[in-house]
Amino acid sequence: MLTPGRYSTLRWSQGGQETGSITLAAQHDGVRLIYQTKDRDGLPVKVDEFVAFSYTPTRSGATEDEYDFPPKPPRMRWATYNRLEAQYDDLQNRWAIGIMARFARFR
Repeated sequence: MLTPGRYSTLRWSQGGQETGSITLAAQHDGVRLIYQTKDRDGLPVKVDEFVAFSYTPTRSGATEDEYDFPPKPPRMRWATYNRLEAQYDDLQNRWAIGIMARFARFR
């Protein structure tokens, strides 16, 4: 769960020297990405982007995270739902790790 005000920085290096980093800062309505890149001339460009969360309405009228696991169908057993939700969470975590590994390849 993201807690507003908390942040994390991912750093990568080559040959013991830092080659890049990105800071992810949690906010109540999204995540802020702070990093530096280079323009076409090789000059540094600081980037501070806000990525808003997206929500969809549920049948009850509440909002739910768009990328969350869907609600349990009425006739599904809880054991089946919990197993599928655990598989979904595992795949989502693997996906996130893969994305971060790809970030690490950029310089």
